[in-house]
Amino acid sequence: MMEEDQSHWPSGDGDDGSHGMLLMSGEVYCRGKPHQFQLTQSGMCLMRSHLPEKTRTTVTNTAVLEVKWSHVLCACEVPVKKSKSSQSHSDSGLPDSIQSSVFALHYSQKNQKTNKMQCKNVTLETRAGNAGQWISHIEEKCKRGKPRKLLAIINPIGGKGTARQTFEKRVQPLFTLAGIELVVKVTERAKHAVEIAKTFDTSSVDGVIAVGGDGMYMEILHGLILRKQEEEGVDFNDPDAKLCPPSVNVGIIPAGTGNGVSDWFNGVIDVETATLNIIRGETRKANIFSVHESRKLIHYAGLLLGNGYFSHMIQRTDELRWMKRARYPYAMVSSLLKKKQILEFDVEVLKNKSEETLENGKPEGAEAVPSGWTKLGSKRLVATMAFSAKIVDDESKLRLHPFYPGFDFLIIDKSSPLENFKFIMSFFTRSKAALEKEYVEWIQDIRGARFRMVEGAGEECDPRQRDQLLELCKLLDVDGEVMHLSSPQFDVRLHTQFLPVFCAPELYSTVPV
Repeated sequence: MMEEDQSHWPSGDGDDGSHGMLLMSGEVYCRGKPHQFQLTQSGMCLMRSHLPEKTRTTVTNTAVLEVKWSHVLCACEVPVKKSKSSQSHSDSGLPDSIQSSVFALHYSQKNQKTNKMQCKNVTLETRAGNAGQWISHIEEKCKRGKPRKLLAIINPIGGKGTARQTFEKRVQPLFTLAGIELVVKVTERAKHAVEIAKTFDTSSVDGVIAVGGDGMYMEILHGLILRKQEEEGVDFNDPDAKLCPPSVNVGIIPAGTGNGVSDWFNGVIDVETATLNIIRGETRKANIFSVHESRKLIHYAGLLLGNGYFSHMIQRTDELRWMKRARYPYAMVSSLLKKKQILEFDVEVLKNKSEETLENGKPEGAEAVPSGWTKLGSKRLVATMAFSAKIVDDESKLRLHPFYPGFDFLIIDKSSPLENFKFIMSFFTRSKAALEKEYVEWIQDIRGARFRMVEGAGEECDPRQRDQLLELCKLLDVDGEVMHLSSPQFDVRLHTQFLPVFCAPELYSTVPV
């Protein structure tokens, strides 16, 4: 979990910690060798001191570690052990008031190849006896803007059933090291996370952390958002109501079966990376869906919405829980091989601003102005899939942008089981080929969608098949959870840049917002 860098000192994330006003500077020893150590407004910088050569007249310094304050976890004093360097120092006859003192720095560093963050540390020795002064300055700077207290809600049965152990062994020690106080709640039943999010005093914490998968994240955001609308008197059943965002930040530790949200926010599915990004305290506002049926709220969602064979696939995984994790590949293959039922929906979309305006970007928090509803007509399909994000082409790979003020959805037309399998594999491996299939219709940059089962659809089928078709039309996959509708119609609205989430904001710095 925490490593001491034993070889070289690449910068924390490419930022020069030496920039900005100098706060403190002095000589320290690292592994017995003299270094210059500087604290500035933007971060800290450790430089190796080189003695002047015969051709030099001044001492030169080479930066070996540069870390900005958001990546520093803490500084702490280390008990002094007699070393050769300290022994030679005391033997030099210096006054007792000049004593060695040692302190350790803990910081996060990204591996540029894997995109994973790691907690590392370095031990420094000061022979001026002022370790306390260094620690005081570092602690004061590195704690600014970071969470001091968090509520962690753990789903103990999600994924491999190891979320609690993962939290205690890999997550909690990092939060403790960073000086973050924790309130821990473990869910005991279905929808317990919704109850906690709706009743816990979130004004007492700086964030709510989901320790689980996408479903856990969905439950927490649903509870927080619903609670806020009730407090503010917002008619949350109205699809066109302007919602009030929660005032508390939300984060996620990937410990479930589906961890797509954590991948969005951290660029990688990794427990330590997610934890360190929460400690950094940097946030952006993510999009969320509200899903409605006949002007009644069904659920809030933060990842995806699907129907057709996608919702049937999720239903099958629920029926096969006894198979544990093996149920997912089995349900996918069995659903794809099954003869597909053709769904018929009248589809309308709520268009976003013009593409020309969107290319110029927009300030975070600003509201895009919808240009009105457009009827796409009747669609014969086997599935639809929508993400609360924009599908973008990033270096020949597909990428989902969760902070973009619009969303895309896909309509999958009638296709063979093999074609469906190829589509799923290519899409989830982020291949551009997924959107180039002739049976895939890509609807881009919208703010809402309405689906109504075509009147008389399935009349050519026998009664049993017609009933099956009707039930399938009333089945939704919402963030990986099955939702049963009472009628074959639903509305979805995107609430843009709505929920403040802990993330690595630099991930989307090259994608227009």
